Amino acid sequence: MNFKELKNRCEHITLLYVENDNEIRELKYSIFRDIFKSVLVAKDAQDALKIYQCNQIDLIITELFMLNMSGFDMVKKIKAIEPDVKVIAYSSFSETEYLSKFNLSEFDAYIRKPIEKEKLFSTIYDVISRERVN
Repeated sequence: MNFKELKNRCEHITLLYVENDNEIRELKYSIFRDIFKSVLVAKDAQDALKIYQCNQIDLIITELFMLNMSGFDMVKKIKAIEPDVKVIAYSSFSETEYLSKFNLSEFDAYIRKPIEKEKLFSTIYDVISRERVN
C-alpha cells in the first residue's frame, strides 16, 4: 500500500478525527485533509458527538482517554445510532489488562501512541478495505 492507493481508497470517505491536543490535532488534520474527501475535527468526545449528529461520518479516528467523556463512551453512543461506522482508536496505554476493562470490540483497530505515519496509514487502509465505506 502506498499513499496514492490510500488516497484513492479514501476519496469518498468523511473522517471525524477526535484529539484533545491542539498541536497534534492540527498536524494530523493537515495530513488527513490530503487523504479524505472531508475531515471534521473535534477537540473532545462531547464536541465529536455534536459533530456526528449533524454530519454523515464514515470513519472515526479517536483518542480513548479524554477529559469529560472517554472515547469508549463516545463510541458507545455513536454505535447506538450507527453500528456500522468504522472506528480506529488510539492511546498511550498498551497494557492488555488495563484495556481489557473496556469493550474493544466496538473498535475496528487500536493503535498505541506515539503513532508512526506508516502505521497509521496502513491501519486506515486495512480498516476501510475490510468493507467499502460509503
